[in-house]
Amino acid sequence: MELKPNQTEAEHFLALAEIERLWDAQEGSAAADRLEVLALSVERYETAHFSIELPDPSGF
Repeated sequence: MELKPNQTEAEHFLALAEIERLWDAQEGSAAADRLEVLALSVERYETAHFSIELPDPSGF
């Protein structure tokens, strides 16, 4: 998988699959670096597309 920002839902799901594959990467390894970059890209995508508003503290 080419490393680039997620632009589509398909790319998002591919990045999630790659994260799962790399989950136990040894700290400091190239795989761990790739995992971190993918996680940041997924976080950015999810914030843009699946944001959740904070609840109203008054309960209304």
